[in-house]
Amino acid sequence: MDDAVTGGIEVRGERVGLRFPGQVAPLLDNLSFVLEPGTCTLLCGPSGSGKTSLLLLLLGMQRPTEGALLLDGQDITGWPERRMAVFRRRNIGVVFQRLHVLEHLRVWENLLLAGGASPEPSKSAIEAALREVDLWPLAQRPTWQLSTGEQQRLAIARALITEPRLVLADEPTSSLDDAQAERVLELLLRAQRRGATLFVATHDQRVVQHVPRVWRLQQGRLA
Repeated sequence: MDDAVTGGIEVRGERVGLRFPGQVAPLLDNLSFVLEPGTCTLLCGPSGSGKTSLLLLLLGMQRPTEGALLLDGQDITGWPERRMAVFRRRNIGVVFQRLHVLEHLRVWENLLLAGGASPEPSKSAIEAALREVDLWPLAQRPTWQLSTGEQQRLAIARALITEPRLVLADEPTSSLDDAQAERVLELLLRAQRRGATLFVATHDQRVVQHVPRVWRLQQGRLA
């Protein structure tokens, strides 16, 4: 079965819950929501409110203990890991809070290994992706030599090189100065303008000022 399709992904949660064994209160409690294709939505809330856990659920890297998650109408809740991994590689780009760039590799080599993409990105695609984030002059540099802002832009280039239909970002600007934060946000919004569905978890008020669609997560519930 070929899960690769075009256009932004519709994401739907139906009474989604997440509770770990021995936990008194659920981490996520009865969440129902819709991310419409091609939209940009911010998920705000303090540290520990469950923002990252919700992103991991959408990635299929964690499974809800209650309810269902649907991507383009397909309930991914019970998918085996292999099918979810294929769908994720073909359709989802992610920028983790901990960037997970491979510091022992050169800059361009990080894109060559982007998300386990198959086939591997071409040289022309890698060059185009690095030019878009203004890192092409540093393509041959060891990644550990990049600044924090440059590593963040590299993480975004890696997430977007496969032209994903859903882009998830976890606190993409929290460690950046104002100029770098604005630059990173513009790169993400550029993907959304091309048609991707963009979902950003953040508590950075600088980002909130630029995006009108904001959800707030408080004590495991969407307020």
